[in-house]
Amino acid sequence: MTVRVAVAEIRTAVYRAFVAQGASTGEAETAAEACAIAEVDGGGGVALAVAALERIPRERVGAGVEDGSPARLVDPTARALVLQARMALDWLAVHRDEAIALPGADGATLLSGVLPAGAMAVEFAGGVAIGGCAVTAAGDVVVFGADEGSVVPAIADGIVLLVATPRTGVVIESSERDRRWAAACRSGVQVDEATWGALMGIANLYLVPEVE
Repeated sequence: MTVRVAVAEIRTAVYRAFVAQGASTGEAETAAEACAIAEVDGGGGVALAVAALERIPRERVGAGVEDGSPARLVDPTARALVLQARMALDWLAVHRDEAIALPGADGATLLSGVLPAGAMAVEFAGGVAIGGCAVTAAGDVVVFGADEGSVVPAIADGIVLLVATPRTGVVIESSERDRRWAAACRSGVQVDEATWGALMGIANLYLVPEVE
Protein backbone atom coordinates (compact mmCIF):
# COMPACT_ATOMS: atom_id res chain seq x y z
CA MET A 1 0.00 0.00 0.00
CA THR A 2 1.09 3.57 -0.60
CA VAL A 3 0.36 6.95 0.92
CA ARG A 4 0.55 10.39 -0.69
CA VAL A 5 2.92 12.83 0.98
CA ALA A 6 4.16 16.30 0.15
CA VAL A 7 7.76 17.00 -0.86
CA ALA A 8 8.03 19.34 2.12
CA GLU A 9 6.89 16.50 4.39
CA ILE A 10 9.70 14.28 3.07
CA ARG A 11 12.28 16.97 3.70
CA THR A 12 10.99 17.67 7.19
CA ALA A 13 10.66 14.00 8.15
CA VAL A 14 14.16 13.10 6.93
CA TYR A 15 15.68 16.12 8.65
CA ARG A 16 13.98 15.36 11.97
CA ALA A 17 14.75 11.63 11.81
CA PHE A 18 18.44 12.23 11.13
CA VAL A 19 18.75 14.75 13.97
CA ALA A 20 16.85 12.42 16.31
CA GLN A 21 19.37 9.69 15.46
CA GLY A 22 22.33 11.93 16.28
CA ALA A 23 23.21 13.59 12.96
CA SER A 24 24.40 17.18 12.88
CA THR A 25 22.06 19.77 11.39
CA GLY A 26 24.30 19.99 8.34
CA GLU A 27 24.17 16.22 7.80
CA ALA A 28 20.41 16.25 8.26
CA GLU A 29 19.94 19.06 5.73
CA THR A 30 22.10 17.22 3.17
CA ALA A 31 20.11 14.01 3.63
CA ALA A 32 16.74 15.76 3.53
CA GLU A 33 17.48 17.46 0.21
CA ALA A 34 19.08 14.38 -1.34
CA CYS A 35 16.24 12.04 -0.35
CA ALA A 36 13.52 14.41 -1.50
CA ILE A 37 15.14 14.82 -4.93
CA ALA A 38 15.72 11.08 -5.28
CA GLU A 39 12.08 10.37 -4.43
CA VAL A 40 10.82 12.79 -7.06
CA ASP A 41 13.35 11.70 -9.71
CA GLY A 42 12.29 8.09 -9.65
CA GLY A 43 11.36 6.88 -6.20
CA GLY A 44 13.45 5.34 -3.46
CA GLY A 45 14.39 8.49 -1.58
CA VAL A 46 12.33 7.66 1.50
CA ALA A 47 13.70 4.11 1.50
CA LEU A 48 17.22 5.55 1.23
CA ALA A 49 16.57 7.65 4.34
CA VAL A 50 15.14 4.74 6.34
CA ALA A 51 18.09 2.52 5.43
CA ALA A 52 20.42 5.27 6.68
CA LEU A 53 18.93 5.65 10.14
CA GLU A 54 20.97 2.85 11.74
CA ARG A 55 24.19 4.25 10.29
CA ILE A 56 24.31 7.74 11.78
CA PRO A 57 27.14 8.16 14.30
CA ARG A 58 26.30 10.08 17.46
CA GLU A 59 29.93 10.94 18.05
CA ARG A 60 31.79 13.41 15.84
CA VAL A 61 34.38 11.13 14.24
CA GLY A 62 36.03 12.28 11.04
CA ALA A 63 36.73 10.29 7.89
CA GLY A 64 39.88 10.20 5.77
CA VAL A 65 40.93 9.34 2.24
CA GLU A 66 43.40 6.55 1.49
CA ASP A 67 45.51 6.86 -1.66
CA GLY A 68 44.98 4.31 -4.39
CA SER A 69 43.49 3.77 -7.82
CA PRO A 70 40.83 4.70 -7.03
CA ALA A 71 41.31 6.52 -3.72
CA ARG A 72 39.12 5.19 -0.90
CA LEU A 73 37.04 6.91 1.74
CA VAL A 74 37.98 5.53 5.15
CA ASP A 75 35.09 6.08 7.56
CA PRO A 76 35.54 4.44 11.00
CA THR A 77 31.85 4.96 11.79
CA ALA A 78 30.51 3.42 8.53
CA ARG A 79 28.11 6.32 8.00
CA ALA A 80 25.02 6.02 5.83
CA LEU A 81 25.50 6.18 2.05
CA VAL A 82 24.04 9.66 1.66
CA LEU A 83 26.51 11.02 4.25
CA GLN A 84 29.55 9.16 2.93
CA ALA A 85 28.75 10.27 -0.62
CA ARG A 86 28.62 13.91 0.44
CA MET A 87 32.06 13.70 2.08
CA ALA A 88 33.54 11.88 -0.92
CA LEU A 89 32.09 14.43 -3.34
CA ASP A 90 33.69 17.26 -1.37
CA TRP A 91 37.04 15.51 -1.90
CA LEU A 92 36.23 14.92 -5.58
CA ALA A 93 35.52 18.63 -6.09
CA VAL A 94 39.22 19.26 -5.40
CA HIS A 95 40.58 16.14 -7.14
CA ARG A 96 38.48 16.29 -10.30
CA ASP A 97 40.83 14.12 -12.38
CA GLU A 98 40.65 11.24 -9.89
CA ALA A 99 38.03 8.83 -8.57
CA ILE A 100 37.06 7.89 -5.03
CA ALA A 101 35.52 4.68 -3.75
CA LEU A 102 33.03 4.03 -0.98
CA PRO A 103 33.92 0.42 -0.08
CA GLY A 104 30.98 -1.82 0.76
CA ALA A 105 28.35 0.78 -0.18
CA ASP A 106 25.37 0.04 -2.41
CA GLY A 107 22.49 2.01 -3.90
CA ALA A 108 24.34 4.06 -6.53
CA THR A 109 21.19 4.56 -8.59
CA LEU A 110 19.62 6.50 -5.70
CA LEU A 111 22.30 9.19 -5.62
CA SER A 112 20.77 11.62 -8.13
CA GLY A 113 19.83 13.91 -5.27
CA VAL A 114 23.41 14.28 -4.01
CA LEU A 115 25.49 14.16 -7.22
CA PRO A 116 26.57 17.56 -8.58
CA ALA A 117 26.42 18.28 -12.30
CA GLY A 118 29.05 16.27 -14.17
CA ALA A 119 29.47 13.55 -11.53
CA MET A 120 28.87 9.83 -11.86
CA ALA A 121 28.36 6.98 -9.37
CA VAL A 122 29.13 3.39 -10.38
CA GLU A 123 28.29 0.38 -8.22
CA PHE A 124 30.44 -2.77 -8.09
CA ALA A 125 29.69 -6.26 -6.79
CA GLY A 126 32.28 -9.01 -6.86
CA GLY A 127 34.65 -6.76 -8.77
CA VAL A 128 32.16 -6.26 -11.62
CA ALA A 129 30.32 -3.02 -12.42
CA ILE A 130 26.56 -3.54 -12.12
CA GLY A 131 25.33 -0.03 -12.98
CA GLY A 132 24.83 3.41 -11.50
CA CYS A 133 23.69 6.91 -12.24
CA ALA A 134 25.05 10.31 -13.22
CA VAL A 135 24.01 13.94 -13.45
CA THR A 136 25.19 15.58 -16.66
CA ALA A 137 26.45 19.13 -17.01
CA ALA A 138 23.00 20.02 -18.35
CA GLY A 139 21.31 18.61 -15.24
CA ASP A 140 19.96 15.44 -16.86
CA VAL A 141 19.93 12.25 -14.78
CA VAL A 142 21.25 9.13 -16.53
CA VAL A 143 20.71 5.67 -15.05
CA PHE A 144 22.97 3.12 -16.74
CA GLY A 145 23.91 -0.54 -16.65
CA ALA A 146 27.03 -2.65 -16.27
CA ASP A 147 28.64 -1.87 -19.64
CA GLU A 148 28.88 1.84 -18.93
CA GLY A 149 30.54 1.22 -15.58
CA SER A 150 33.25 -1.03 -16.99
CA VAL A 151 35.47 1.97 -17.85
CA VAL A 152 35.73 2.99 -14.19
CA PRO A 153 38.60 1.82 -11.92
CA ALA A 154 37.22 -1.36 -10.35
CA ILE A 155 36.81 -2.22 -6.68
CA ALA A 156 35.61 -5.47 -5.12
CA ASP A 157 32.34 -4.18 -3.68
CA GLY A 158 31.06 -0.63 -3.29
CA ILE A 159 30.53 2.59 -5.20
CA VAL A 160 33.03 4.65 -7.18
CA LEU A 161 32.42 8.38 -7.67
CA LEU A 162 34.12 10.37 -10.42
CA VAL A 163 33.70 13.33 -12.76
CA ALA A 164 32.41 11.75 -15.98
CA THR A 165 29.36 11.49 -18.22
CA PRO A 166 28.02 8.11 -19.36
CA ARG A 167 27.50 7.54 -23.07
CA THR A 168 24.33 5.50 -22.73
CA GLY A 169 21.52 4.86 -20.30
CA VAL A 170 17.98 5.85 -19.41
CA VAL A 171 17.86 9.64 -19.42
CA ILE A 172 15.62 11.91 -17.39
CA GLU A 173 16.17 15.30 -19.01
CA SER A 174 16.49 18.37 -16.82
CA SER A 175 13.22 19.74 -18.21
CA GLU A 176 11.46 16.52 -17.21
CA ARG A 177 13.08 16.66 -13.77
CA ASP A 178 11.76 20.22 -13.39
CA ARG A 179 8.29 19.10 -14.51
CA ARG A 180 8.28 16.21 -12.03
CA TRP A 181 9.46 18.48 -9.23
CA ALA A 182 6.75 21.07 -9.94
CA ALA A 183 4.08 18.37 -10.11
CA ALA A 184 5.31 16.78 -6.88
CA CYS A 185 5.30 20.13 -5.08
CA ARG A 186 1.69 20.68 -6.22
CA SER A 187 0.26 17.22 -5.66
CA GLY A 188 2.75 15.22 -3.59
CA VAL A 189 4.17 11.78 -4.34
CA GLN A 190 3.07 8.22 -3.56
CA VAL A 191 5.43 6.40 -1.20
CA ASP A 192 5.30 3.00 0.44
CA GLU A 193 3.12 3.27 3.54
CA ALA A 194 5.23 0.99 5.74
CA THR A 195 8.47 2.75 4.79
CA TRP A 196 6.93 6.14 5.42
CA GLY A 197 5.64 4.95 8.79
CA ALA A 198 9.13 3.77 9.76
CA LEU A 199 10.59 7.16 8.87
CA MET A 200 7.90 9.06 10.77
CA GLY A 201 8.34 6.83 13.80
CA ILE A 202 11.92 8.12 14.18
CA ALA A 203 11.13 11.66 13.00
CA ASN A 204 8.55 12.05 15.77
CA LEU A 205 11.30 11.55 18.36
CA TYR A 206 12.64 14.95 17.28
CA LEU A 207 9.68 16.54 19.04
CA VAL A 208 10.05 14.58 22.30
CA PRO A 209 11.57 16.83 25.00
CA GLU A 210 14.75 15.58 26.64
CA VAL A 211 14.52 14.49 30.27
CA GLU A 212 16.58 16.75 32.52
